[in-house]
Amino acid sequence: MRKHLFHIPFLIITIFLHSETIIPDGTFISGIWTQADSPYIIEGEAVIHEDSTLTIEPGVIVNFHTGTVSNYTYPDFDLGFLQVNGELLAVGNDTEPITFTRNEDEGYWGIIYFSETANPNSKLSYCIIEHGYWITYLNDDHFLNGVVSLYYSNIVIDHCQISNNNKNALFCISSSPLLTNNTFANNELFSICCFSSYPIVVNSIFFGNTGEFVFHAFEIEPSNPIVAYSLLQSDCFGTLITNAGNNIINLDPSFIDPENQNYNLFENSPCINTATNYFEWNDEVIVDLSEDEYFGIAPDMGAHEWYGTGTENNELSGVNLHLCNHPNPFNPSTTIEFSIQKDSYIELEIFNIKGQKIKTLANNQFTKGNHSIIWNGDGDSGESVCSGVYLYKLNVDGKTEAMKKCLLLK
Repeated sequence: MRKHLFHIPFLIITIFLHSETIIPDGTFISGIWTQADSPYIIEGEAVIHEDSTLTIEPGVIVNFHTGTVSNYTYPDFDLGFLQVNGELLAVGNDTEPITFTRNEDEGYWGIIYFSETANPNSKLSYCIIEHGYWITYLNDDHFLNGVVSLYYSNIVIDHCQISNNNKNALFCISSSPLLTNNTFANNELFSICCFSSYPIVVNSIFFGNTGEFVFHAFEIEPSNPIVAYSLLQSDCFGTLITNAGNNIINLDPSFIDPENQNYNLFENSPCINTATNYFEWNDEVIVDLSEDEYFGIAPDMGAHEWYGTGTENNELSGVNLHLCNHPNPFNPSTTIEFSIQKDSYIELEIFNIKGQKIKTLANNQFTKGNHSIIWNGDGDSGESVCSGVYLYKLNVDGKTEAMKKCLLLK
């Protein structure tokens, strides 16, 4: 697939087939990518030139060709990827994120690579980056083994969900990115892998990855990341990692449905209202949020702000249904009622505030109409659970449709 890059009139070739925009292998790209022309399908190597800027508007989907040969020097190299030698401004919003993903149902694409000439004003904001891989020998003898790879590049990444990638989520060589309000989840290797780099990480979630951080050092200049107001699955702090305070260690963030890549938060997640609206390090302001930029008394950790109760907050499908329990608070039992508009396969599950499943109350087909199920304050093995707040979640035909909380008082 690899070939010489070429300039195209109007900067890209666009082939409109059912609103798709095709980016051929070996294309220099710039300009503005719009939702109207989305998805953009990158068939091979796409490059933003040093003197160029590509702006991607909210809601755009960028699909990359998937392949199996990741060595860039091989003639049969076949991964779609984006190389940023100039400026990339991929700025979505909380309701219309920009999605970088594969163009097929299975497999993996390459990377988003910011080279040493990338404009430091480049930004990934409110993006979903998933199903990426790595590329070897693209830059001399380096393995660029993060779906987002930085080489002597200092950019801003905020409110991004980097999940379900086959290698590291972020890979840095001699780079100092600013990382705020990101969710790194279910990546096959580490969340962040660094060589001689100094990332600053604030208000973020690291969970479900094979590892959290791995920091290598060249002989003369070790890596030293700064981490604050973030949830980590394990305690990885030590001589190479600075704990800047207010981190949460070894707690489940209570994602809504991580198996189906829904990384929004349950209403009792420990990540809600535990981030910070202001943070500075070495006299540099890293986070400075006004009150209208978050919901509640403080921002939330991670890419997805929780906006209160109700299914709309969690980007659920919002079918017409009813879900409640009575009495609430209760001891020793409560009745959970729900209604559905058509015959459906129902899962009704109880979780504790750490997001751990306690009991499955229903897992079978139901007819349309009103239904009720009693929960006796016990777990799947019949043991009584302790007093506290519990969440009950209703899945309809495999999708999470509603979630409520109840209080057991003994």
